[in-house]
Amino acid sequence: MITSLKISSAATVLALLSTFVCTAPSYAQDTVGRNSAIKGSVTIQSVGEDIRSAAVKDDIFLGDDIGSAADSSLQILLLDETVFTVGASAQLTIDEFVYDPSSNGNKMSASIKKGMFRFMSGNISKTDPQNVELNTPVASLGIRGTIVEGFVGPEAVKLAIFLGIIDPSDLTGTDGASIIVLRGPGPRNGGSDAEGVVEVITNKGTVLLDSPGESVFVPGVDVEPKIFELPQAGFAAFSAQIRNEPKGSPPPKPSFSVPAMPPASPPPPPAVDIGVGPSRGGPVGRGGEPIGNEDFDPLIDIDGAIEEPEDEGGCTFIFECSENPDPN
Repeated sequence: MITSLKISSAATVLALLSTFVCTAPSYAQDTVGRNSAIKGSVTIQSVGEDIRSAAVKDDIFLGDDIGSAADSSLQILLLDETVFTVGASAQLTIDEFVYDPSSNGNKMSASIKKGMFRFMSGNISKTDPQNVELNTPVASLGIRGTIVEGFVGPEAVKLAIFLGIIDPSDLTGTDGASIIVLRGPGPRNGGSDAEGVVEVITNKGTVLLDSPGESVFVPGVDVEPKIFELPQAGFAAFSAQIRNEPKGSPPPKPSFSVPAMPPASPPPPPAVDIGVGPSRGGPVGRGGEPIGNEDFDPLIDIDGAIEEPEDEGGCTFIFECSENPDPN
């Protein structure tokens, strides 16, 4: 059925035009958060504006395109106290953000086009957990009050091959491939931490991650997701991308590369040993200590210096570790 609209007066025309102008997006005026920590080179482009270099304490606006260079990272504190961190060579956009501490109906969504990210849920996840969504090129993530990390793009494929999740010869349709990991407390955390889950929605089904270390690799848009538990080597990869700063002048680092063809007799995938912490029921760290929320200190101090954690064994990335770490 075709419906016609008859405009009877100039006043009506002006009223309609005024409505269109007022309801048009005003991204540049909608502040959603602030940069709290920066390492290396990070750029931001607001809607209709030139690209600028990111600086600590600068505001982040709705619709900003955020990009990090190699060996760079950015941490953002959103207005609801969500902490969003991206690692090297990442692209992030905050697509939607509605937050009123005095009411429900809050929501947020963001797109991660490539790179590594860490998302620490804030107040919106507490009041409206069903309204927090992250999107990658191959999956949508429903974040229900927890900490989630992920790799998007080529590094996700490299990590999947390294962990034996995917065969090097099976790389068809892996553009935008994503690895998603539940890093924070889940319903089975065994402690006092709030429950949280990650719902990973793909064209081939939905995967629910509800225990720390549970992970899923989504190779492509129309490819079956692969569920696995992240071993300690995988946790090290995520931590290195965000927290480690190279020190001194270590020897050249051997790089992980994806072979063109699989080896004649491929080795079996490495054993997964995620471990259980004695007090939190979560994964354990390198020294056997339980990993809890204290390990996810966002290091936010926008009015002072941001202290960089110590380098772990000379590794700046799981595929690029110095054979002889700099003792200094």
